[in-house]
Amino acid sequence: MSPIWHPTFDLGDPFQVALSGRGTTTVWDSGDVADSTNVPVLLLHGWNIDAPTNYGYAVPHLSSTRRVIMFDQLGHGRGPRHDVPFTLDDAADDAISVLDALGVEQAIIVGYSLGGAVAQTLCHNHPTRCVGLVLSATSARFTETRRERAEFAALKQSARLLRLTPSAARARIFDAILAVTTRKYPGWIADVVRKGDPISLLEAGAALGAFDSTHWTELAELPTAFVVTTEDTVVPAHRQVQLATNLDVDDMHNVTVGHEAPILNHDAFNAALTEAVDAVTGLQPAR
Repeated sequence: MSPIWHPTFDLGDPFQVALSGRGTTTVWDSGDVADSTNVPVLLLHGWNIDAPTNYGYAVPHLSSTRRVIMFDQLGHGRGPRHDVPFTLDDAADDAISVLDALGVEQAIIVGYSLGGAVAQTLCHNHPTRCVGLVLSATSARFTETRRERAEFAALKQSARLLRLTPSAARARIFDAILAVTTRKYPGWIADVVRKGDPISLLEAGAALGAFDSTHWTELAELPTAFVVTTEDTVVPAHRQVQLATNLDVDDMHNVTVGHEAPILNHDAFNAALTEAVDAVTGLQPAR
């Protein structure tokens, strides 16, 4: 039997950063680029996966001209583990804690899917720390239909029940869920999801179901770019475009890919992402 293939990423060695009262997380930092005057970029990953899986192929492109920082969020990958429920406000505060630990005053915030909701929350709660926003495969709301409301409610209830389940049984339940939900993907993706904490992952999904940034009009004041995944069946393209319209986006890129683009169609996605970050960088005043 041939060995299971896993991708390898040229990211440098990760290190641990303490969050404010919330344990530690794993961080990747490309470091300053010689002679660069660009604002650093903070990458916020999507739901269920970790930072390298979401952005591992993108970092070499982005870090050639700027400092790039990313970390694993609560309950994801090698992120913190504890009994505090996942909330988007806390996720945004965790990102600020990472920036504080690295001595970064301001950054361009890049968010994919769940990371897009965290990015919006960060810029809403901590506006002085954000000088630009790049979003992709995300929305102002993730719940519109009756079916979606039922699905997100089920995630919230499942998280509550799983907290009452012994850890051994919890792992078996998680494996059974993964066998169904990841069966169309390469096996290594299920391994990435399995590194996460089942309860936190469910709570993160429930948090997305309750998210609503439609009235955060101040976000439109930020220089913003959007990469629309036009074949997306998880976050439909019309919702992405609606958010981009609400934010009066300065630069929009349509890419004919699905929600798994950073992993399975990374060449097309990363070309658009790099252009989007470059566009927002170009809108920043000289430092």
